[in-house]
Amino acid sequence: MIFQSLVNNAAVLLILSYCYTFAVRHRHGKESLGQVVRGVFFGGVVIGVMLSPLQLEPGLVFDTRSVVIAISGLFCGPITAVITVLISSSYRIWLGGVGTAPGVSTAVVSGMIRW
Repeated sequence: MIFQSLVNNAAVLLILSYCYTFAVRHRHGKESLGQVVRGVFFGGVVIGVMLSPLQLEPGLVFDTRSVVIAISGLFCGPITAVITVLISSSYRIWLGGVGTAPGVSTAVVSGMIRW
């Protein structure tokens, strides 16, 4: 079960890299609007990653969301990172459980990795 969770997360990251490459090739309009769109995209990917976590106990999950959040900030800018952090934190709060506070903290710190 652990191996399957890790493979699922790796597959989501691979899909993310392909879609990001496609999106960069087709930039249109204002850069700030592009950062918002990429933030929503990365937020969706984070939720996809969070849907197949490695769950140690109810409410305590491990996944690759911190990698996705850090990549969003490093490659797409601060607006993208903030939107990604807000989406992932909101979803983590909605999930609840004992790991909620560390999960939100990890998302915030991962989003700040660019600075």
